[in-house]
Amino acid sequence: QDMKDYADVEELANHLRVAESTVRAWVRYLDMPVIRAGRLVRFDVHAVERWFESGGPTGLASAMRAASRRRRQQQASG
Repeated sequence: QDMKDYADVEELANHLRVAESTVRAWVRYLDMPVIRAGRLVRFDVHAVERWFESGGPTGLASAMRAASRRRRQQQASG
C-alpha cells in the first residue's frame, strides 16, 4: 500500500498495523516523531519509518514505568 507523506493517528496505526493506543503510547513515552498544531496531531510517515529503523519502539514498558515513577514522585513532593 502506498502511503501519503503525512498521516493522522488512525492512518498511521493502520499503516503500521498496530492499535491507535499503541501509536499514542509511542508518542507519549518514546518520543516518536510527531507534528502538533494545537490539538491537531500529524505524523511525517518518512520520519516515523526512520525512527523505526533506528530502533524506535524498543523499551516501551520500561519507559512507561519510569514515567509512572516520576509522576508518583512529583505527587509526593508537591
